[in-house]
Amino acid sequence: MANEGHIIGNHSWHHPDMTKISDEKINKELEMVKAETERITGKKHMAYLRPPRGIFSERTMAVAKEAGYTHVFWSLAFVDWNTDQQKGAQYSYDKIMTQIHPGAVLLLHTVSKDNADASEK
Repeated sequence: MANEGHIIGNHSWHHPDMTKISDEKINKELEMVKAETERITGKKHMAYLRPPRGIFSERTMAVAKEAGYTHVFWSLAFVDWNTDQQKGAQYSYDKIMTQIHPGAVLLLHTVSKDNADASEK
């Protein structure tokens, strides 16, 4: 993905509710992902953060901003991460298309075969 020019953002290492951990732990979560991404891709810059489950507070946003991150949120999501509850590519496509709107930021998970198959539509 990095070689294709895609932006890789941070989402934390352990997927915690960042509002329930210390500033130090937030920084550690972000640094672990940044370091591993740099090791794998060679890319040093990481500027965007999507907090796990979209949970945030003024404090967590300030901590992330101080670490150089801009938060990115989604405007369209549906439960697609349960791999044992996939309903087919057409269902995935239809579910997204009934919610799509101008400027939509989609939350999709790579574990969903339905999403991968629907992306070809």
